[in-house]
Amino acid sequence: MRPLLLASSLIALTSVALAGGGGARPAPATLPGTALVQPGQTWVMTGTTAAGQPVQVKFALTRKAPERSGTDWNFDAPNGPFTYSPDEGTLFAADILPSLTTGAPVQLCVAMFDGKEARGALLSGRMDDIDAQMEQIPDDAPEPKNAAEIVRILRSYGVAAGTCTLKRKS
Repeated sequence: MRPLLLASSLIALTSVALAGGGGARPAPATLPGTALVQPGQTWVMTGTTAAGQPVQVKFALTRKAPERSGTDWNFDAPNGPFTYSPDEGTLFAADILPSLTTGAPVQLCVAMFDGKEARGALLSGRMDDIDAQMEQIPDDAPEPKNAAEIVRILRSYGVAAGTCTLKRKS
């Protein structure tokens, strides 16, 4: 259940970021040089929303060292949160900037690594609507073992989930 709980927590934090708050951030920690995600990389999210709309978003991570929160690494990306959890094998990417500047839908990818890319569920829409859907998932929901299960579990609780892939750009 950790990937879905992580997603729910990050969505709540993204809502705080959209509101302009969030408080103090923890001091930076050192990310191992062997980690799949590193500062300065560019990742591309491709996917299809639950409504069938294609999505493509680029996440150009800054060169700033990521900040550690428990076992997760939070990277700076100009368009929104980008969180890597090597212990869980998950990646969370949120494209919130267009929502702030143009009112476009927020695009959130909750994914599990499959080799060097991550696949998972794409949540698209207004942040309040996505947050309300995620609140319907109980704490004892099944633990997803792969990307297909993330999508299936989210949909079983009424979350409008599409599919997404995050790949590092060469």
